Amino acid sequence: QTSWVGLALLMLAVCCDAVQVLLQERMMRSHPLLTPMHVMLFTNGIAFAAVVAAIAFTGEVDAVPVGLPWGRLLLYGASSWIGVCCFLALTRSHGGTAAVVATNSRKLVSICLSFIVFPKPVSGMMFLSGASVVSGVAIHATRKATMPTPMPKRRAE
Repeated sequence: QTSWVGLALLMLAVCCDAVQVLLQERMMRSHPLLTPMHVMLFTNGIAFAAVVAAIAFTGEVDAVPVGLPWGRLLLYGASSWIGVCCFLALTRSHGGTAAVVATNSRKLVSICLSFIVFPKPVSGMMFLSGASVVSGVAIHATRKATMPTPMPKRRAE
């Protein structure tokens, strides 16, 4: 059964993710001295403040589990840090589209591995959706390869 609220939240998340990548690319290109570490520091700092405020507002601060899996949390944080640094470097060097294709490839591998590790029924719609994603990436790559490179604009003197 489809939940319209769930679909709306999914669409909002996808749109926010798209805007985030475009903003990162614009920021990194317009400020060459801005490193991935700076971007992570400020964006994660703002997110941390928002999460702390939300936890305090909802009263979840009293519901923190006693036995947190600190080792896994540390591993998750370290792998996230490495992934974000690579993503930002890829965004700076090759643009947002290449970075998004790389992260979506990672997600595709995760989905395929989940079907191997945790067997579940496969439907034709899953193959159709995968084929549509691959087709979209191929069309974009072909279009980008055949587009002429724009000439740099001359400055008005």
